[in-house]
Amino acid sequence: MSEKDTTIAKIREIIDTKINPALSEHMGGLEFRSYEDGVLSVRFTGACRGCYAADDTLNGIVRQVFAQEMPEIAEVELDESIDPEMLDLARKLMKEGAGRK
Repeated sequence: MSEKDTTIAKIREIIDTKINPALSEHMGGLEFRSYEDGVLSVRFTGACRGCYAADDTLNGIVRQVFAQEMPEIAEVELDESIDPEMLDLARKLMKEGAGRK
């Protein structure tokens, strides 16, 4: 296993054991997106995605946990892109709805 693979495994473990248990109390979660050159990209899921307190959660929980557990991570970025599968589903629903009267 490469050093990067080991780092990503540790990131995933921290998300699963230290962050997601807290976020699941609010019907949400955090998922790993990528890690490159000290920059971690994550995405909120469930009720946390788009929540008015997402910035507070990112700063008060996510960044704080990683600063304590993995100081080698220089930055934690929030990926707010739209999931391609969800976009395809939305397009399909809109297309089907457009034909209704």
